[in-house]
Amino acid sequence: MPAPTDSVTTDSATTDPAAVGAFAIWGSTDLPGLGDQLLSRVTEQQLTARLPGWSARRFAPLGWTRPITADGGWIAAPLAGQPAEPAVVCPGFPVGEPAAALVRRYGDERAADAVAYFGGEIGSPVWSGVRISERPVASIVDAVSRPSYLAVRDPVSRERLRSAGVERDIAVVPHPGLLVGSLVSQDLLNARRQALRQLGLLPDKDYLVVQDAELTETAQELLADTDTAAVVALPTDLVFEDRLATLAGATVVIATDEHGAAAAAGLGRRWVLLDVTGADRPVALEFGYAKQIVDTPAKLRAAVRATAKLAPRKDKALAAVSTHFDRVASEVTVHSGHTDRPAGELAAENAALRAAHDRLRQRMFVERQRLVEPLAQAELGQLAAERETANVRAELARARAELAPLAERNRELVERVADLDREVLAWRSTKLVRWTDPVRRAYGKMLGQ
Repeated sequence: MPAPTDSVTTDSATTDPAAVGAFAIWGSTDLPGLGDQLLSRVTEQQLTARLPGWSARRFAPLGWTRPITADGGWIAAPLAGQPAEPAVVCPGFPVGEPAAALVRRYGDERAADAVAYFGGEIGSPVWSGVRISERPVASIVDAVSRPSYLAVRDPVSRERLRSAGVERDIAVVPHPGLLVGSLVSQDLLNARRQALRQLGLLPDKDYLVVQDAELTETAQELLADTDTAAVVALPTDLVFEDRLATLAGATVVIATDEHGAAAAAGLGRRWVLLDVTGADRPVALEFGYAKQIVDTPAKLRAAVRATAKLAPRKDKALAAVSTHFDRVASEVTVHSGHTDRPAGELAAENAALRAAHDRLRQRMFVERQRLVEPLAQAELGQLAAERETANVRAELARARAELAPLAERNRELVERVADLDREVLAWRSTKLVRWTDPVRRAYGKMLGQ
């Protein structure tokens, strides 16, 4: 299996003139789902690692006409016309869906045009670990019968093609997302996780990840079983690398689709799949155990406890996926065209562009770090000031509580003195005191007072 790279941008270009070429990736990176980003990126990274000096052109139903934050600038062109390069099909959603299903998925009528690509009407692409929709369009039968490599990622998809009349060999490979570890280095994941902690998006303590925020309350009950102190819902609006960093730091991942389970397994995390419909179970069984897959939230606790005793199954699955990409790379080479430009010139240009793009991404990350650190320090300063203010207020409240009895005693004494003054004044105002005053004064003088 190819060695991991430092970022999701694979800088695998070389000046080998015999290997220069181009291929297209038909994916779904214009959708924010974890699997939509994962499959296309893994496919590009694995193929460019096997085809040094080759370039990949990314395509998606709406592409850059539908900008999203989740792709982190890893953009694709809209699927329009017929690309000249050999194509590799790897969307996150099942292929063979009718136009109406794609329109509902995208919420845009323009997505209907993509059925020609994912339904087999255009070209002879390589089907790289796809899933087949429950009722595939008729055109897909003719497409997959053409002489090109066809691999699905679950036995159910193979049976659907068989039921539709496809008689050729159909390979079943585990989820390609198991190779997620080849996309981002551990150092970069750690750096991104630290940045997320500084931004307050991740806790400083151990945490459990739920792929669906609606499971947050349910997952609180699992903290004692996982030796964690917090639950984190995987944000859908974070860029792909930050979502990977979040998953990579989790003690346990509660996935709600095949892609979350595959990413967690590929990153070496304990995982449980909540599959209410049963649609993702066949895919997950290719790299996991039945005990890790449940159909109701009530069964999550038993499944989480079971994961602590299960040995990972991903090694055999990783070998199968690696072999799969060897075959895909071979098919791409066979179906590649020729170019009139000198191969060495293309290789040099490709290497320079990849290096420049990688430096740009690294610079953007460093600049974000520089922005995050002052913000984090300012926030820490504000928190410290708020804590100091709270301490002063608490001390003032204690002092007031201690002075309250003394204030009450002082008030009583003042009232008593005032009563005595009124009593003395009343006494001096009596006739007896006034009439005897001269006698008392004289008597006092006689005594020398």
